[in-house]
Amino acid sequence: MNRQQRRAAGVSGNRDPARMMRQSDIDRIRQQAELDASAEAVAMLLSLVIKVMHEKYGWGFKRLGDLSEAIVDEWNEVDNSEMTLKGYQEYVYQMTGVKFKTTD
Repeated sequence: MNRQQRRAAGVSGNRDPARMMRQSDIDRIRQQAELDASAEAVAMLLSLVIKVMHEKYGWGFKRLGDLSEAIVDEWNEVDNSEMTLKGYQEYVYQMTGVKFKTTD
């Protein structure tokens, strides 16, 4: 279709330009998205714990602050260790008797 035919048909020649990406760019974007998603999930889980402890058990700012710091410290310690998530879940179960089941 030439220009005259496109104008007569009312077809716009302004299309979004095609972008080419390398696999390394796609992998980098995917990895960043995974990191962002996991950070959001951790923030949500921490917020849930803090909300429950405040509303259901009446914890105040001091105890909630201490709990928040302890959870973040534990998270950093686990993140820097060689322990897997499943291994950590098993460790917590042995220590406390509480086990969260996943949909694996």
